[in-house]
Amino acid sequence: MKRIVYLLLLFMLAVTGCTSANDTSGKGTVTDKNDPRNEMAEKDRIISELEKERDALIEQITKLEQSAKQSEEADSGCPALTVTQDPVIADDYADYQKIDRPCYSIYIPKAWSYRIIGGDLEFVQDRTIVGNTETINYLTSKGAENFTVNHAEQTGFKELKDVIPLKGTEFHVYQLRLVWEKPAAALDPDWKYDETKVYVAIKQIERSFGFGFSTIDVPEAAIDKIIRSFRLNES
Repeated sequence: MKRIVYLLLLFMLAVTGCTSANDTSGKGTVTDKNDPRNEMAEKDRIISELEKERDALIEQITKLEQSAKQSEEADSGCPALTVTQDPVIADDYADYQKIDRPCYSIYIPKAWSYRIIGGDLEFVQDRTIVGNTETINYLTSKGAENFTVNHAEQTGFKELKDVIPLKGTEFHVYQLRLVWEKPAAALDPDWKYDETKVYVAIKQIERSFGFGFSTIDVPEAAIDKIIRSFRLNES
């Protein structure tokens, strides 16, 4: 975000400099181009307008930075939870990499890369986005079975049992199948995105941790292995 601020300020300074150095034709009516007082007044007017635009941009950027900071702080806060769970067997995940998040850890294939966007993860393989994460409110079985989201149709649901060795708190694991279409579907009616979504819903903290995968790009066995590596961070 700071880089954006610097670039905007440099841009405004460059524009101001160019305006000062160039002809002010079209920016106002000059009664006598040879009168330095009129030329100076016009330059002052233009600089004043650019300074107002700069100040407005800085104000918008400040609000964005505050919003991003609040989002980051909200993401980093995870309610304390005492649970019992078996550790991940390292040998079973030799070809996987561990990702630590504020509330949990998970393993994904080493062949994947990932990036953090707005507190969530995005998984990439060979420059193709193959999955992502999200955190939503606690999801009940009924809510998961009748999952509603804009521009997507739910085509499958099942509750997964004995997937995560977690004890000491109530939790559920739901697997959904969603078929997405573009918001303006009429413009591209053939475009579809088939997604397998898994939610780990923790009752005590009223949160559901979601993991979405491209059904075409990620085999079900790989999805199962990733979800089985899910571990809550213990307090």
